[in-house]
Amino acid sequence: MQTCTNAYYNVNLNPHTEVAILGGAKIGLVQFPMAILNPGDYVLLPDPGYPDFLSGSRFRRCTLRYNAITKRELLFTSCYNSLSGSSD
Repeated sequence: MQTCTNAYYNVNLNPHTEVAILGGAKIGLVQFPMAILNPGDYVLLPDPGYPDFLSGSRFRRCTLRYNAITKRELLFTSCYNSLSGSSD
């Protein structure tokens, strides 16, 4: 993995501390927030969104905030003025 990343993207990674081999992207969506977040951190999630986006954040007991995605925003633009104040 480290050799390919270096060859294709010219990025040096330490294979012992900077590379994780996962059983799929879905597992990474859960484990990534658990690795970088602390309990009480705020997490901005798309709504609607893929259910696994919130799983790792919930396991870490983070404060969830939702960004409503409307039909107009299908190109992944966010409307930060309409952020929900509710949390899970």
